[in-house]
Amino acid sequence: MTEIRNSVFKSTIEHHFICYLNYSIRTFKYCGKYFFENIGKMYIDEIRYTHLQSFFESRKDKGIGQNKNIRKTLSATFKHARRNEYINNDPLKDVKVKGIDNHKEKRVITINEYNRIIEALQSYNDFTHYAYALAFEIGYLQGLRLSEICALEKNDIDFENLTIDVDKKMNYKGLRKENITVTHDMKSKNSKMVLPLPVDLAHSLKLWFQINPYEKVICDDNGDYIHPESMTNSIRNICDKLGIKICFHETRHSFVSNGLANGIDPVIMMKLARHGSLDTTLGIYTHIEESRKRDAINKICNAKSVVNVSQNGKK
Repeated sequence: MTEIRNSVFKSTIEHHFICYLNYSIRTFKYCGKYFFENIGKMYIDEIRYTHLQSFFESRKDKGIGQNKNIRKTLSATFKHARRNEYINNDPLKDVKVKGIDNHKEKRVITINEYNRIIEALQSYNDFTHYAYALAFEIGYLQGLRLSEICALEKNDIDFENLTIDVDKKMNYKGLRKENITVTHDMKSKNSKMVLPLPVDLAHSLKLWFQINPYEKVICDDNGDYIHPESMTNSIRNICDKLGIKICFHETRHSFVSNGLANGIDPVIMMKLARHGSLDTTLGIYTHIEESRKRDAINKICNAKSVVNVSQNGKK
């Protein structure tokens, strides 16, 4: 019988090279190393629920995100094995995954912070930093993902009808600049959409197109793609100097949270963000609102005030 490590897992990877997105392939290869030396050495028809549950129990002190990705990798492997009649049942079906939530708390970029960041980027007064500023603006005002922003072309923008066509993304993670590619294989079926273009963003794009002679919206002064990681590192360094701790993806979280906070119907917000479910949209808002409430209560009832009250009560 074929071993999961030597044949089934290998053929699963090859299968996903053809049918799935590049970021999935990298996830499969990365996660495989965690079970190659245990479950990976077993014959696939001998793997049972107890083996898998025990494996995940041994990893409950690891990150929940990593453990979920490992489960996805195993799930794809068993699915492939069933299709090829190596096994009849999926031993992973009832396995529960545990782990530690290592995610940093999401936050909203305030309009004041946004303006300061844009001003700081533009103050460099060079082509590349103007491109960075526009990318940040698109993320904050339109809610696009970084990979989608970096893949935009001028013909995606319709100034007459005030729309932006989101139908491609950049594959860049783990790749050098010369190896990055643009694909129409989006994150999900909901990701492809023609969206209304904010008037303020349309104005910024028109000004940028007067400076930028190239077809790519976000590019360097030679018209080449900018590596997203290089851009986000530069933006983060500038934000650090401003005393603003953010990551680029928080522009998208801010877009969603600001929309809901300003009374936009959650279903409309879900469609604008191109989320697969309403739970995702509301989950971002709820998480951020809880953070805002904690910040507020800490400002109202800070430790110094509590100490003062306690001391006064003892007198």
